[in-house]
Amino acid sequence: MSSALLLTFALLSALLLGGCDSTSDPSTNYRTRSSTLESPPNIIVILADDLGYGSLNSYGASRELIQTPNIDSLAENGVRFTDAYAPSSVCSPTRYGLLMGRYPWRTEKKAGVVHVNQPLWPSQERMSLSKWLKADGYATATIGKWHLGYGTKNHSEAIEEWINTIVPGPEALGFDYSFNVPQNHGDQTGVYFENGKIVGFGGEDQLVGLRSTDKKDYGSTTYKWTDGSSKNFFGFDVPQRVDERVTDQITTRAIEWMEQQVEKNEQPFFLFFTPVAVHNPITPSVNTSGTSRAGPYGDFIHDLDNSIGRILDSLEQMGIADNTIIIFTSDNGGATPGNHTMQRLAIQSGLAINGQLRGGKTSIWEGGTRVPLIVQIPSATHDSGPKVSDTLVNLTDIFATLVHLVGNDTALPYWVAPDSISFLPVILSDDTQTKPLRTSTVTANHAGILAIRSGDWKWVEGVLPDAFDEMRGIAAPGGDQTLPQLYNLRESIEEKTDVSSDYPQIVEQLRQELEAIRESKASDGPNAPQLTGIRPGNGQVSIHISLADRSGPPITGYAAVCKGDDSLFFGASAASPIIVSGLTNGVTYRCAVTATNDVGTSPFFSAVTAPFSPVAPSPGG
Repeated sequence: MSSALLLTFALLSALLLGGCDSTSDPSTNYRTRSSTLESPPNIIVILADDLGYGSLNSYGASRELIQTPNIDSLAENGVRFTDAYAPSSVCSPTRYGLLMGRYPWRTEKKAGVVHVNQPLWPSQERMSLSKWLKADGYATATIGKWHLGYGTKNHSEAIEEWINTIVPGPEALGFDYSFNVPQNHGDQTGVYFENGKIVGFGGEDQLVGLRSTDKKDYGSTTYKWTDGSSKNFFGFDVPQRVDERVTDQITTRAIEWMEQQVEKNEQPFFLFFTPVAVHNPITPSVNTSGTSRAGPYGDFIHDLDNSIGRILDSLEQMGIADNTIIIFTSDNGGATPGNHTMQRLAIQSGLAINGQLRGGKTSIWEGGTRVPLIVQIPSATHDSGPKVSDTLVNLTDIFATLVHLVGNDTALPYWVAPDSISFLPVILSDDTQTKPLRTSTVTANHAGILAIRSGDWKWVEGVLPDAFDEMRGIAAPGGDQTLPQLYNLRESIEEKTDVSSDYPQIVEQLRQELEAIRESKASDGPNAPQLTGIRPGNGQVSIHISLADRSGPPITGYAAVCKGDDSLFFGASAASPIIVSGLTNGVTYRCAVTATNDVGTSPFFSAVTAPFSPVAPSPGG
């Protein structure tokens, strides 16, 4: 047997027997099943909108100005990260990065956000976090802001064009249920999208579907076209969203969905909950208006905190708080004043929206990309109390961390979540000196300029992506963001002094590292082979694999290991099907299957079959 086949046999055997060592290479140990929790935990990932680094009490906001006790309670019982980064300083790319475990600039979309009329951005062919968890037995839902597009082509403002064309959407990424603000708080749709349908809340908060294809005049939004004119609502004939009630309505919807899952008691759940707070327009509810000393912006932060409090209370009431993982973070930094009156009032009151960090939303600076990140795992208690970690984390890492935590019987192809690294060991360890797993991370501003953080150093490349001038509706970055520059964040977290001329060797080192990251894993990879058939026979099984149209390295062979009782049986083939012989009729088997390519001996595709039993031919057959 060749060395490549020997390695494949070992890998497949480990896949079936659970023999992978979770303490081995930290960059790959998330691909094995974890025994951290006694039963599959429920998972809630909360992605706030435009919540700046300094906008929580646990991150330094004065309690005299705002109070965030519910979000802070997660930090008191979990791990608070001080050096967590969004992959981008604007909304859509970060949402892409979190769900796909992949830097968003690896796609054709190098800058900007998904416009309200644009199609679904993430490829349906790629594995997403929600698909992965669904395959592992989870019920999945996304509730709140979506901002990743719908359908397969651009929509016009004609009502007829939207009917039955807002799929593919969340369901194509593995969400069983979706209830979303389609793009932004206050966007032109003015409605909710639920499971591919246009809906709104009518009397007594009952959902109402589209009543006609008539275009209604609901006036203008708070958003502007590039010429300064107002954008009008599309005019869908359903009750329109009331901005001041959105936070409460999506929170209620999230709680109702979780209650349904608990009542069914069939499977754990994954909820991707995405509040609209504190994105413009700043619209605090009646209940929070006037409750902060930071103006309406501070009141809106209170709405966000109250929403999280309602979710935490519901978990206690349902009796599932002790088996629910909660991750809280933000998609990018807070919007700095500019023309934003409410943010200006908050800052004038003393609220440092992004702490002492430079810049804010849309910028390449720390205030644009460094975000709050709090992780609470009930079983991960720490003897020393609340834990604070300066481990370097990117929100793309949430994918690998959850895979590491809950495990899965199927190994992931090499192009799944290629920019995701598990930080679970940091969460579970009491040792504040736990060796960091990620040594560098890449961030981007709204215009696609990249920066790399490695250790204390941050280098801004200062280069706009190719064809930037042809990109619709993307403003050129302000200030000196288009200039290469180097900062030592330990000495100047405010990024006040460019020291590139003093440390040319560091500049060159980071430039090369960024280029290596950019070039690595850059392609979409070959389309995954599909396990299409398991055909048991007399003492054997025939395993069939189909190949979609694909690009990338050619497949060099297939292999399978089948396990029944305590015995392993191996089969290999240069083409589909794979025949595994020597099996015992009537015994139940499962087979781990892989395909290899000429890049190396490691398999790039693996799958585990459903159970089956070989059968003897019937008499006279």
